[in-house]
Amino acid sequence: MLPHCGRTKGGYTMAEIIWNQGYTQNRELSWLEFNARVLAEAEDETVPLLERFKFLAIFTSNLDEFFMIRVGSLTDMAALEPNRRDSKSGLTASEQLDRIYAAVEPLYVRRDAAFRDVDSRLAEEDLRRISMDKLDGSERKYIKRYFETMIAPVLSPQVVDSHHPFPHLEGKVLYIAALLSHKKTERLGLIPVPASLPPLIFLPNDKRRCLMTEDIILAFADDVFEMYDVLEKTVFCVTRNADVPLDDEPFGSEQVDLRRKMEKMLRQRRRMGVVRVELSRPVSSHFKAYFRDRFEVTDAQIFLSRNAPLRMGYAFSLGDYLSNGRRSRLSDPPFTPQQPAMLPAGQSLLKAALQRDVLLSYPYESMEPFLQMIREAANDPAAHRYSTSRTTSTGRSVWKRPDAKSSTASRTTRCTRKSASSPGASAAAYAISRRSARATTTKKPPVSTPMCRSSPRASPSAWTRRSSSTIWRWAT
Repeated sequence: MLPHCGRTKGGYTMAEIIWNQGYTQNRELSWLEFNARVLAEAEDETVPLLERFKFLAIFTSNLDEFFMIRVGSLTDMAALEPNRRDSKSGLTASEQLDRIYAAVEPLYVRRDAAFRDVDSRLAEEDLRRISMDKLDGSERKYIKRYFETMIAPVLSPQVVDSHHPFPHLEGKVLYIAALLSHKKTERLGLIPVPASLPPLIFLPNDKRRCLMTEDIILAFADDVFEMYDVLEKTVFCVTRNADVPLDDEPFGSEQVDLRRKMEKMLRQRRRMGVVRVELSRPVSSHFKAYFRDRFEVTDAQIFLSRNAPLRMGYAFSLGDYLSNGRRSRLSDPPFTPQQPAMLPAGQSLLKAALQRDVLLSYPYESMEPFLQMIREAANDPAAHRYSTSRTTSTGRSVWKRPDAKSSTASRTTRCTRKSASSPGASAAAYAISRRSARATTTKKPPVSTPMCRSSPRASPSAWTRRSSSTIWRWAT
């Protein structure tokens, strides 16, 4: 629907004039420009080599989430409200999707070029990712033996035919797809790449050379489907719509079990439609039609990554395979946060909050004052609720309370440990008011903003209560 606005003499609404002048821009296309700046960091030759590799991984994970949430949301909107227009650009959901696909395609080309450059420079630093055709005879024998003893036993290949329907494929999981032929009949073969296998396999006599696990499985796909002729094969993965619509049942209701509700939503996400297909190598139009028909996507939703792996999470541990000196030279120097200027060293954060608002900026300022506040609260029987969201699996705030004395603090610890197990989460926010700090000091129940349920008897109003006097926030 167009925003309600009177028409000018030229017959255009004011909204249409604004759209035509380009004063505002589409949110999704603007986000892609942001992610392109992340990719530009990976292309910058002045950035240390390992950091460039990490930026490639960050760009990739950002793009994954973009397709899962924003493209997923637009896909739903295109089906439910096809004529609704974006208030900033005047585009319908379908028009936004078309522009997104057109804008993403060049980003894949840039990522391939950046990865090729970084990969070649890493080879100069004695960390070489090689392909199967670069192995000599003894190395090929070792990889074949490794495949037969370590990889093949955990594979679950499947041939899709009239007796074996097409299976459900998990989002962002790598698969080997093979176009098979048997007695003049074509079939599709699938091999999931097990998550239990390491992403890199190093050669035994040369720890500086490695192969991607999916490349090894791809090379031996002919042996896996030995009863068939393999016509074509590729590594691929699908990205599923993860924008789960919320139902009418409020999260803060006493009758709602938050953990069960979230588990139900996550199960629902795994079964939603495919919004993107990624291939690791070019395929024929005939083979491409299999992906298009099976996943009900268009050619514009099938993207080719010629050089960069489809999964790049291993970038953050790549430095472990280098010597300490070389790793330091190829990385940014470690950053040491400063003592907060608003809080003298050794001063209690809770006591300081009684006197004035305190703003801590992370990661630029030390987290120690906040951790000290957690220790103080954990040993205070009146501090019965602690709020956390999106912590990392190694977050110090989660594991810093083994000396908690109150039973409620223990319940909160279990709750936050559950949330900390989510991989990739990297930010947390905490809020406490002057009243909260004073209440904690005077043994009264604090007023806080709970983000996870620490007690089954928590007041419903506590779920929506907000505190604005003092806020601590950081991103790690």
